[in-house]
Amino acid sequence: MDNAEFALCMEGMRHGDQEALRKVYDAYAVYIYHVILRIVVQREDAQDIASEFFLKLFRQADRFEYGRGHKAWLTVMARNMALDFIRANKKEIPSGAWDELPGQDQVSADEPGYEQALQEITIKQALAVLTPQEREIVHYKIMGDLTLREISEILELPQGTVASRYRQALKKLRRYGYEA
Repeated sequence: MDNAEFALCMEGMRHGDQEALRKVYDAYAVYIYHVILRIVVQREDAQDIASEFFLKLFRQADRFEYGRGHKAWLTVMARNMALDFIRANKKEIPSGAWDELPGQDQVSADEPGYEQALQEITIKQALAVLTPQEREIVHYKIMGDLTLREISEILELPQGTVASRYRQALKKLRRYGYEA
C-alpha cells in the first residue's frame, strides 16, 4: 500500500468507513503484530495489543498527517502501544526482545516448514553478532522496509547515527558470511 492509498483509507476512516480499516488491516496486520511481538515477546499479549492497535487507528484516524511516511507512523504507534503495555503491567522490556523470531518451533526435516525453520535459525544466528541497537535498525530496515530517515524518526536518533549503525551492522554480517 502506498502513501496515497493509505491516506485515502485514513480519510475514509475519519468518516466511519470500516472497509477502509479492513484494507489497512489486510495490508499491515502481520507487520504490526511482529513489531509488537518483538517488544512484548508473549504471543497472546501481542495479539491483544495488535487488535487494540487497529481499533485505536480507526478512532484516531484524524491524527494522521498526509505527507509523512505512513509505515513509519504505524510503526511508532505500534511500538508505543507495546511499550505502554509493558509499563502498565510493570514488566521489563526483555533484553532479547529483538532477538526472537516468530515460528521457531522445532521441526524435523520430514515435516513441512523445515526449510523455513532452518532459514529462521540462520537469521537468528546472524543477528546474534549484532548489538541490540544494530539489530533493531536492521529489523526496521530489512523486515520493515523503512528508510533510514523513517527509522531515525522512530528511534528518535539522528539520521547519521542510524546510517552509521546500519553500515556497521552490515559489515559485521558480511564478516561472518551473512548477506543482508
